[in-house]
Amino acid sequence: MKKFYIVVLFFVFSSSVFSDETGLEDGDISFGAGLGIPYGVLGANMNYKINSTFDVTAGLGLGYGAGVRVHPLGSKPNFRITAFYGTNVILAVKKSTGDEELERYQGFNLGIGYGKLSDGWDVDLVYAFAPQSAKDREKELESQGYRNTGDKVENRVTLSFGYHW
Repeated sequence: MKKFYIVVLFFVFSSSVFSDETGLEDGDISFGAGLGIPYGVLGANMNYKINSTFDVTAGLGLGYGAGVRVHPLGSKPNFRITAFYGTNVILAVKKSTGDEELERYQGFNLGIGYGKLSDGWDVDLVYAFAPQSAKDREKELESQGYRNTGDKVENRVTLSFGYHW
């Protein structure tokens, strides 16, 4: 998995993400596709640029998310602080029939990121606050004899990345 992150970071840092311009005027909309909480875990998102300091964003994919991005330095450089509410835990529960059911849980997420809002890559480090309901469900499943084969449900830092056009 570390190799995957290294390759992703290489592409992010070698692309046009470090351009001085965001590529959008106030009131413009951009669309993106990517991986992470801003993209509904795996999916697409849309940004609406309110002004050089604020934009609102929503993502839809395996889950959903909506939030605001604050650009404390204006449009140059493209550093931002993000706040999202949306899917940040997905539990895959195998039923007695053998079918797998995805249980989605929503929570609050804070992050920092860098990237263009148009025609470029972006990357965010997001701190996901796992909701108590997801932690309780994990404990309930374990008490019923299920075993967790994925990551433990807990607060964590995640990486998200995508491309906007």
